[in-house]
Amino acid sequence: KILERAAEKGTVILFDKGRYDFWPEYAIRRNYYESNTTIVNPRTCAMLISKTGNLTLDGNGSEFVFHGKMQPFTIDSSKNITIRNLSIDWDIPFGAEATIEEVSDDHFDLSVNGCQFPHLIENKKLVFVGEGWKEIWGGVKWNDPIQFDRLTHEVSLGTDDDLLGETWESNYTAEALGEDRVRIWLKNNSKLKKGNYLAFRIGVRDHAGVFMTDSRDISLENINMYSNSGMNFLAQFTENISYKNVNCI
Repeated sequence: KILERAAEKGTVILFDKGRYDFWPEYAIRRNYYESNTTIVNPRTCAMLISKTGNLTLDGNGSEFVFHGKMQPFTIDSSKNITIRNLSIDWDIPFGAEATIEEVSDDHFDLSVNGCQFPHLIENKKLVFVGEGWKEIWGGVKWNDPIQFDRLTHEVSLGTDDDLLGETWESNYTAEALGEDRVRIWLKNNSKLKKGNYLAFRIGVRDHAGVFMTDSRDISLENINMYSNSGMNFLAQFTENISYKNVNCI
């Protein structure tokens, strides 16, 4: 309702500093065809800024935490829009992290925090579970993990998007070893190193974090994006975009 009123004239929306939780049940849903993003319409738009001018949304250092598959900010057919001083995160993220515990010729063992990244083994596949969604790791193309060096926290030397080979999705099986421990049966694991970290991608790119379309004169300031299932900041048919202290972490 505040955003609808703001569409009538220029205004500043200033949040009290705190944590704000957003759920998808009563959000606005609209069809959008977004660049480099899987077509999963309608998109669930937590905050839709549409046909609006001269609006500033100031989070005042707040945490915006989302639940389920949502597009946090959508700026559509608007101009002179500023979003600043906030962080964007999900209570249960669409990616996961694991520590490589052991590597053998035909398998590797992982430690995955079940509180941060809820998961289970189903039909011999590793399945991650969130609020209103469940995704098989490797259930779609481009779920390749990325290996990070445990000391430098940088992508491991000599690894790439094809870390486990081209057909790993169909070749691996998973086995539960106990609380927060998973064994992945897969022979193509020679690039893995004990103690390193794996970053998992889950599902498809079904929304952006901040999506801008058919707009102009957009300013994004002091924003930390901690998790997202698609492009963090995505603009199409939009001009004059300013980013200041914007981080994808």
